[in-house]
Amino acid sequence: MFGKLRTSHLLLIVAALAALWYITGLFNPAAKQRTFREHILRADTASLRSFTIVPAASKGMPPIHFMRAADGWIMALMSDTMVADMGPVRNLLGSVADMRPLRVAGKMSVVADRYDLGDSTADHLLLDLPEGPYDLLVGRCTEGDDPITVVSPAGDAQAYGIRGRLGSFTDQTFGDWMPKYLVTGDPRNWTRVQFTFPGDTGYTMVRSGSTWMLDGEPTDTARVRKFLGSLARARAQEVADPADTLHAIPAFRLLVNDTTRTEAIAVVVYQVPGRFIVRTSLNPGVIMNFDGTTEVPRMFRSRLAFLPHPE
Repeated sequence: MFGKLRTSHLLLIVAALAALWYITGLFNPAAKQRTFREHILRADTASLRSFTIVPAASKGMPPIHFMRAADGWIMALMSDTMVADMGPVRNLLGSVADMRPLRVAGKMSVVADRYDLGDSTADHLLLDLPEGPYDLLVGRCTEGDDPITVVSPAGDAQAYGIRGRLGSFTDQTFGDWMPKYLVTGDPRNWTRVQFTFPGDTGYTMVRSGSTWMLDGEPTDTARVRKFLGSLARARAQEVADPADTLHAIPAFRLLVNDTTRTEAIAVVVYQVPGRFIVRTSLNPGVIMNFDGTTEVPRMFRSRLAFLPHPE
């Protein structure tokens, strides 16, 4: 059959196939993936001494500076300084340690406003790297279990989608970066836990060897172990106004003695009109909101919650 086709027909078929191959390659996502730069940034975060988050101009907020300290990170907002919560700091540093593009979001000249990467809408992450300062524009972050943040290195003509919540971290306020933990440590080092309820009632659990005793009675080991594990991860909510303490009434108090500390960890929950606030000796300068519906009964349980149930 092909022998009957004229040469011109064959040329037209070849040209059509070539055009189809070109178009398919142009719009094939896999083909586009091959044009990506392999890395946006690879940073030795262990040698990073400081970084700064500059909120978008539209937010009207001053920069937050982070400086490495002997046992963590210190952050500063103008004249205020505070220890930073290591959890989100580690997550942010993990994002920049090996930043790879998932896809090209488009040319900056076209998509900057769409992805909050414009002059007034982009947050800036300034990294003080050993090889020199690095400025990353951070834009919109998607929701869901597998979020994507759109970024662009300063001066780059392209915007890129990267995996993770980097955009949500640069969007945090100074208060969001403050530690929210109430109690920390290894329960294996705890020797005494004292609960005080409104009206100065309460009880004390004391460890005797591998058993916790309550009013001279052995407790249910499994229940106590589970509770202490959750207590070691106890956290409050957002930072509250320090003025809230003016009309606060101490309602609940928790003391945890730890062999690795010279003083007991103290958590005091205050009642204010319509809600609760909390303060911990681990971060005494910060007042935080506290969930009275779920966290108060979870943290301050009755003594019966730890005693063996009769068969």
